Amino acid sequence: MLTRRTQQGMSLAELMISLVVSSFIVLAAVTHYTITYRTTLLAQKTTARADQFTHAEYVISSAVRQAGFLYSMDNLISHLTDTADMSGSTLEAYVKNIHTESNCLLVKIGSDSTPYQQLGFKLNNGEMETSSGNNLSCSSGNWVPFTNGTTLSFETLAVSASGSPSYYNADDPNEPILTYENCFGATRTANCAVTQLWQVTLCALPPDASGGTCDDTTTPYYSSILVAPRNPVLTGATSN
Repeated sequence: MLTRRTQQGMSLAELMISLVVSSFIVLAAVTHYTITYRTTLLAQKTTARADQFTHAEYVISSAVRQAGFLYSMDNLISHLTDTADMSGSTLEAYVKNIHTESNCLLVKIGSDSTPYQQLGFKLNNGEMETSSGNNLSCSSGNWVPFTNGTTLSFETLAVSASGSPSYYNADDPNEPILTYENCFGATRTANCAVTQLWQVTLCALPPDASGGTCDDTTTPYYSSILVAPRNPVLTGATSN
């Protein structure tokens, strides 16, 4: 005669051991996920900050390189004719392609329809802002952020002339013009080209460190580069 065995299932001890082992497995999985998530999030933040800083550096330095661009030969001729009618400090202010103030930069770049259009960049509450137009002002106008202060807080925007300008005869570049008066005096016998190097300095901090010291030793988001405008300042010869 066959006897039927009763199925007992798991004992309490076996169940407790299974629960303990399962708990360790779940804890390990959750820990691994948390570490991976935090590492990924940190990498994403670091990449976003680096991208934002690099973008700001590229946009601003590119604008400086384009300073003085007149777009066409007609604009060039018109510009030389206009500047030939001016003299002294008024003339210098008129033809200056790069204007700087504290945490603000205005760059003169021509276009087909507007020979003297401007691009502007300024620092405002940790964000870089930009604007464009014919009569820009650092203290007024429609300025739009192109960086995000929650990603990276910019602390420094500084643009300044580096070294002394060089003066050349634009009609004969092989013959240098060495004095300011030859290019900006009331009487000039040749069209003149003035070249100048500019130093562009940017510095930023992560948002949780904003307001701290920002320099090349405390943050990876720092650059100070020399930029040479591809288009020199041009002044026309006077009729005197």
